[in-house]
Amino acid sequence: MAGHSGENVNRRGSHQALLILRLAAEDAIKRQKPDEALNDYELGIEADPTWAQGWFNAALLAGELGFFADAADHMQSYLELLPNAQWYGIECPQFALQVREVVAAESTTSPFSSIMICGIGLSGRFSA
Repeated sequence: MAGHSGENVNRRGSHQALLILRLAAEDAIKRQKPDEALNDYELGIEADPTWAQGWFNAALLAGELGFFADAADHMQSYLELLPNAQWYGIECPQFALQVREVVAAESTTSPFSSIMICGIGLSGRFSA
């Protein structure tokens, strides 16, 4: 029984850490610090690789920052967790394919031009 109780404590601690990282990422987005937000999401998915929303948000931010290969990898991880996902009517597998095509073409054009994350629009928010 003691081991079982310890597992519950570890899960609660992990859940709280994930919540803190999610809130920190959302705050970074509001402060127009996408690099900080991406770091927070990546720390979160490292702590809990089953956190689908973290993978998705990290994919969007990586794309917005021009890290298209990372964006494609993050989206792929998201799709492995939720293979039939849709987001605001966009079929995520189709979107991931579009990101992969941008990466393959070594394009500087972002497929993330009008993305919303955490209910906050990213489009043009972080441009200088």
